[in-house]
Amino acid sequence: MRLEKTCSPSWLQRLTVAAALVLLTSCGTFSNKEISVDPASKKDVRNYFRSELFNSDGVSFDTVNFLHGNLLRTESLDDLPVALKKLKDYFSITGNVKYLYIAADLCNGVAKYCSDPEKAIRCQLATLYYCHRIIRTPRKESLSHFDASVIQSLLLYNESCNGVFSYLKSHDLLHCDSVTLLDIEDRRYILQKGQFHSSFPEEAFEDFAAAADFSVKNLRMQTRSFGFGVPLVGYIRDRQIYKSLRTPPGMAAPMTFFLMLSPRGENEFSLHPVYQDTLMEEAIMPPAGINAELFNKTPLALDFSTPLAVFLDNLPERNLIGTMLNADEENYGGLYMVEPFNPDKIPVVFVHGLMSSPGTWLQMINTLKNDPVIRRNYQFWFFAYSSGMPVFASARKLREPLMEAYKEFAVDEKTRANFEKTVIVGHSMGGLITRSLLQKEPSYLIEQVTGEAWEKLSEPWSPEEKAEAEKIMFFPAVPFVHRAVFIATPHRGSLMARMSIAKLGIALIKLPISILDMSADIVKLLARHGQTNAGIERMKEHAATGIDNLDPANPFIVALGSSPMKDDLVYHSIIGNEKAADQPGGSDGVVAYSSSHLDGAASEWIVHSGHSAHRDPGAIRELQRILLLHLQGNDKK
Repeated sequence: MRLEKTCSPSWLQRLTVAAALVLLTSCGTFSNKEISVDPASKKDVRNYFRSELFNSDGVSFDTVNFLHGNLLRTESLDDLPVALKKLKDYFSITGNVKYLYIAADLCNGVAKYCSDPEKAIRCQLATLYYCHRIIRTPRKESLSHFDASVIQSLLLYNESCNGVFSYLKSHDLLHCDSVTLLDIEDRRYILQKGQFHSSFPEEAFEDFAAAADFSVKNLRMQTRSFGFGVPLVGYIRDRQIYKSLRTPPGMAAPMTFFLMLSPRGENEFSLHPVYQDTLMEEAIMPPAGINAELFNKTPLALDFSTPLAVFLDNLPERNLIGTMLNADEENYGGLYMVEPFNPDKIPVVFVHGLMSSPGTWLQMINTLKNDPVIRRNYQFWFFAYSSGMPVFASARKLREPLMEAYKEFAVDEKTRANFEKTVIVGHSMGGLITRSLLQKEPSYLIEQVTGEAWEKLSEPWSPEEKAEAEKIMFFPAVPFVHRAVFIATPHRGSLMARMSIAKLGIALIKLPISILDMSADIVKLLARHGQTNAGIERMKEHAATGIDNLDPANPFIVALGSSPMKDDLVYHSIIGNEKAADQPGGSDGVVAYSSSHLDGAASEWIVHSGHSAHRDPGAIRELQRILLLHLQGNDKK
């Protein structure tokens, strides 16, 4: 911080200057205009309205006025104690917390420009001390809603918390206690063990980083809000916490960090670090012991965008071909959580499309989290899979953990009620996987492929053989899903699946032995009983990949496109049109409207977009509308 150096000239200096001026101006008119007024620039105009809080030097208007009015300077740490002593004297006489604020502002300003971290932390601790006194000091005078000191104090408190956090992290002290720190006025602070209020246990956290230390690129909007404390990114250890929901590598939780002081003796305090999970409902309240007049309606500072971006950025990279290959299906695929499971929230499951990954949902999830109603009522999961797998195999791989999650978590009436409101959102091939999970008749697809009624086909089989075949060929509906959203979904296939590049992709895909064995097992079962079936023979000749399933002539897509969905399902369509919004017909460049359209949909929303319609702002707003509608239990169009 550089403040203008102000000193009082002696009477002899003033006399000498005056005499010189008289001599120099003896033959002309002399103007004694020390102060002048010039037209303000646009920058000057902006600064005029901002100066009540901070000026260009990083300290407030009140602080600059105080320094100039008292002929003080703060060009070095040696100057600071003099100014602080005068401020404490003024406060003891007047009781006006403005002087505590100026003291905090001065300490913070010096800390900003101090190159020595050991000296800087002493200033930041002093800032914290004065801010804490402001926060806990009752006001004698009536407090106006326009009193700038409320925001100023909170800003300084947050800056000091951030400075102390950075120091503790850089010195590997975040998990230590009984460490003694000193401020610039030699007050002692005894560091205490951190207090954790989180959906995750304390041992689940591997590390923390300040959200401000990351620069998030290409995010359409920032889901942040001003408040009490410092937003953090909490890194979760790479381990499986739940049986059904997978913990992705590099998972990051949104946290807020703040510091509380408690007196231990004269000029000695306990320093309490607090880590608050901002996904928890109580995060909307400030910590106990805070001046109610100042901060009783001030929530904690929130940043949901940065942890989400860090989390998705840390996911293993997979190129376009890698998303179709299946070598790592067991390690990669599964149902993942974006945040800790919360029994008070409704699950929303996102299923990506062909040659895509969970990162494709970043813009949508980030925007949805900006809505406090949605954030308070929904939790987001995503399904990751290798899109070269046949659609029926991916659908089975999603159904299993969904059913396991119900068994694991829905152990009480409240959690079961929230599970019964689960929403699935599928984009492109993800929509086909979603539809496979919501069939009205479990046997419909296999009956359409074989051309025979299931009872007739399975009549010669033993109960054990029939049960084993049903595991492979049946698609029972997920019972607790009653709403689905299809985005740019090729319900009747896409001609793009016949292009040369698609054939190249098919040639590269190597289906897992387990998938190939499914078709072989059915063929063996038929042969064992002397049965033949043209549909089954086609399955034997070529086990279809995910790309094959998109061909409009593929038996599976033909059957799926005509299959009725379960009666208690409310479903919605969001469709892209390359030429114009709100115009039925045309194509999104990959899927034609005639393939995306569904009769019986509760709503159909057409956005001006290519095939990545799920990233379009209009599509995101439509899903936001649907989720809010879902909370009302309103199933009408």
